[in-house]
Amino acid sequence: MKKILPLVLAVLGLAQAAAAIPSFSRKYGYSCQVCHDPIPHLNAVGEKFMRHGFKISDKEKPQSMVDTGDPLLSLPQSIPLSFRIDSYLAYSPNGTTKSDFHTPAAVKFISAGNISDSISYYTYFLMTENAKIVGLEDSYLNFRHIFGLPVDVLFGQFRLTDPVALAESRLTFEEYAIYGFSVGQSRINLAYERGIQLSGGTKYGTDFVLSLVNGNGIEGQEIFDSDKYKCLLGRVAQSFAKDSLRVGVLAYGGKEAGPSTPGISDQQAD
Repeated sequence: MKKILPLVLAVLGLAQAAAAIPSFSRKYGYSCQVCHDPIPHLNAVGEKFMRHGFKISDKEKPQSMVDTGDPLLSLPQSIPLSFRIDSYLAYSPNGTTKSDFHTPAAVKFISAGNISDSISYYTYFLMTENAKIVGLEDSYLNFRHIFGLPVDVLFGQFRLTDPVALAESRLTFEEYAIYGFSVGQSRINLAYERGIQLSGGTKYGTDFVLSLVNGNGIEGQEIFDSDKYKCLLGRVAQSFAKDSLRVGVLAYGGKEAGPSTPGISDQQAD
């Protein structure tokens, strides 16, 4: 076991070092540790940078942008493209489970940035071990301060629970099981969805999120919504002691068409 421990630490170190998006470090000349502590977890600076559309206003370099003559368009000289490799080592000293090298366990091609002062995007393409293509997961546009209000609108494909805990910045290897759990034959869970999300906050530390989504996940590539119903998710949270404590409540509700089988009419499940 003592001989295998350094190797485990080395593999974990490589996996964490590859977790950040280095294109932002190249653009702004900052270390990855400015936004991540530890990688891939986002600290307060990283969360603020993401909410601001992946840009730092006083650090934008004119030479890194293309002058299109359109004041509403922010066009970078190069596409901010990065990739992330997840790897791990499974080791069983007593042989009860299979020892194995999982590298690469997953490869993600990531692109994120701003296309105007108030519009940003985030997307990534995922492949798992043996180059199995999973496809797009997070892929959305973010419109900030709509109509001058302290409200952001996110439109596209996103994870419902990201306002609670960002899935891509979690420190654990396994996904949180409750986020992907479905009751009975329902297709509804707290994982990826397609729809629209409104979010905002006040100077008193109160923030809110309201999402309107299809309610059937993203498994059907050609069928964006399998029925006529939509689902609604809401969250309100209050921060205390300079954001060191946050208390909130999240609620999810909706309706979906039940399963269709010969001799059984369609049903609706709440």
